[in-house]
Amino acid sequence: METGNCNPVLVDLATEYSKTLEEHSRVKKSILESQQREKDLADLLDAYEKIFESKGVPYEPRSPEDYHPEGEKKMLVGSESVVRKNSGIATEYAERVVAFMDSIYPEARHFRDIYEAMMAQGVVVTGKDPASTLLARFSSDDRLERVSRGTYRAKH
Repeated sequence: METGNCNPVLVDLATEYSKTLEEHSRVKKSILESQQREKDLADLLDAYEKIFESKGVPYEPRSPEDYHPEGEKKMLVGSESVVRKNSGIATEYAERVVAFMDSIYPEARHFRDIYEAMMAQGVVVTGKDPASTLLARFSSDDRLERVSRGTYRAKH
């Protein structure tokens, strides 16, 4: 293409078109790589969840529908199995914490100590601050009472 006979605006437009086409190609490649990475991560999460389930360890599911589509989850609490309708991971954490707190009644524990006890039982809690995440999951359970800031005990 001769630039001497071409309109400068069209030359600029053709240059911008080429740049945009290159960027589009890079973005498309990046999206395809991201989609593959997402698939790889999803496969890895599936493998982790199978391990957790085989060991009876509660975990934070990717979505409630994936966790149990029928809205019913069988939870292992101590040596007994409990079925609660529409239970999610928050209920399962609360069940584990209540079972632990019942076992040490009348003692009270700070939520960070409760978290340590749950970890010792193999409970996996995720989040930026897993102990605080666990606290958020059990603090409103009416089977527990708050005795001081961050400290809870089983109600009897």
